Amino acid sequence: MAEELGVIDRVVFTGAVKYQDLSRYISAMDIGLNPLKMMKKNEYAAGGKVFNYLSCGRPVLSNRMGGVSGPALKPIALRCVYEIARAVHVPIIGTGGVSTGRDAAEMLMAGATAVGVGSAVWTRGVAALGDIAVELAEKGVLERFGVELLGTPLDSIRKAEDRELFKNLMQEIGEPVPESAIAESVEECLAFARLNGCPVIVRPAYIMPFLPNQHIVA
Repeated sequence: MAEELGVIDRVVFTGAVKYQDLSRYISAMDIGLNPLKMMKKNEYAAGGKVFNYLSCGRPVLSNRMGGVSGPALKPIALRCVYEIARAVHVPIIGTGGVSTGRDAAEMLMAGATAVGVGSAVWTRGVAALGDIAVELAEKGVLERFGVELLGTPLDSIRKAEDRELFKNLMQEIGEPVPESAIAESVEECLAFARLNGCPVIVRPAYIMPFLPNQHIVA
């Protein structure tokens, strides 16, 4: 496989390795990458690698310290941006826990000249960027501060992200679309299936990963 992929010059075949020497060959990167591949084995692989590191008496992370990401980081990030803006007069990119338009606005109010989005893109995909821009526009933030939305026009973003608006647009230009409806419960999904027949595809229209008891619109 290494030859087929053209990386044979970068692969070292060690053969049998003593368990106490295992930590030299395990990459902490594997622990981070494994969960990103949606495969059943990853439920065990990541935990197994952590176990191997701990058994060898080695830190799991190469820098010996972990990081903080997502909404939990926002209060810290806001304070940092605020204090930096008061201390120096340079462009500041406010990043850390930004997942909504309000979060982005708070960063700007704290003194940031630009806003970075990280974890929200990982949990919701690139659609998170459009959601934030739309929210800022709808709340009047962009207009109030004279901010121009570059790239895709706001109206196009709305039509691409909103299932109902997109369906209406396709019908207006004569493009065929399958029968569809918005359902907020299993009962509504079944009612649609009884009315229109099978096969039926049910997919989440909006979902935040890792949040318990979330409300899912299909």
